[in-house]
Amino acid sequence: MSERMREDAAPPRVEALLRASRRDAFAPGFAQRVMRRVRDEQASAAALFGAVLQRQFLRLAPLAAAAVLALAGWNLRTADRRQSPVEAALGLPAVTADAALAVDSPAEEGRG
Repeated sequence: MSERMREDAAPPRVEALLRASRRDAFAPGFAQRVMRRVRDEQASAAALFGAVLQRQFLRLAPLAAAAVLALAGWNLRTADRRQSPVEAALGLPAVTADAALAVDSPAEEGRG
């Protein structure tokens, strides 16, 4: 047999083998197995996210509380004498008659 005849005979044989091993459909229950896997992966991702969030909160909450206390202490230390301790701790400006009269109302702005 010549070399040319062997090359021509091989592709139909290979094609027949490939066609025989091809699947036209998945096994029964494939969609249910895929959806179960997707639900399991989503549940594990949600649990992982919750664990990471909790870990970060436990690390950052004490630092945030310390920063709030430090800022409140700074505000109390630099407070105006006319402020109450609560106003000073929150950093609110002292309310005076001059400050209240200096605020323009929206009606006056339209006339000017």
